Amino acid sequence: MVLGGGRERKGNVRTASQALHIAVGSILAAVPAWQIQKLHGVGVSEPISVRTPGELTGVIVQLTEQLTAGSTFSQDSIVINVLSPDVPDLTIIDLPGIVRTATSGQDRNVIRAVDELLDIYLESERTIILAVIPANQDIATVDILERAAEVDPKSDRTIGVLTKPDMVSPGSEDAVFETVSNRLKPLKLGYVIMKNRSQTEVAEGTSLDEAKTAERRYFESHDVYSKLPSTLYGGPALTSRLADLLVKRIKTVLPVMKVPHKTGVVPPPSPPPLP
Repeated sequence: MVLGGGRERKGNVRTASQALHIAVGSILAAVPAWQIQKLHGVGVSEPISVRTPGELTGVIVQLTEQLTAGSTFSQDSIVINVLSPDVPDLTIIDLPGIVRTATSGQDRNVIRAVDELLDIYLESERTIILAVIPANQDIATVDILERAAEVDPKSDRTIGVLTKPDMVSPGSEDAVFETVSNRLKPLKLGYVIMKNRSQTEVAEGTSLDEAKTAERRYFESHDVYSKLPSTLYGGPALTSRLADLLVKRIKTVLPVMKVPHKTGVVPPPSPPPLP
């Protein structure tokens, strides 16, 4: 689950994980086919199949307008199934950013609605939390990690993802280095730092492969960040971290799932459906 504070380029983090190549408002890479469904209350629409990035973007915009008709926020979901032999078997949930204040013309109830939606997914023990944090913010003032700690106090399923390293003020890179090295505010699963594409680069059509190359060169040539192990920066590092964690969590959960069937104990309720 990707959790951020609003404009931390969560869509680009989701893209760089290479599990679902979609950024805010644009499609970044083509896969053989997509199936899209709209979850509206208890109803589910018929799936729509598309085969090009342009088609997918158009359908997402159309469904978003339908779900938010007459309001600025909806707790309903758009589900995208990526059908390809080249993508990992993962479910990625991109939640809305934490809303701290309502803007002009926005219903103040949106703050409560977003909080309720976040709690549903955060509280599920099966959820891996990607806490997206701008590197140019003081880690001590970021509330996203505190929000995650409320439901994951031992940080067993929380990974810190720092973004926007190129926006860090000169002289402040050492503090970022300490954070990514898991010394300033330690997490059991640690941190990964990423340099995602800017909105200008997205608009100019910078490809995913080009972005990955530029990101690697940025960290390898940086005076401070180049001292980090390659396992702590870039999209491939995040992908590898998620894959390893997924395998470990499956090994942990499977024995628990088998016990009720052998003992006759009624299993606990399932977590909420994933959008």
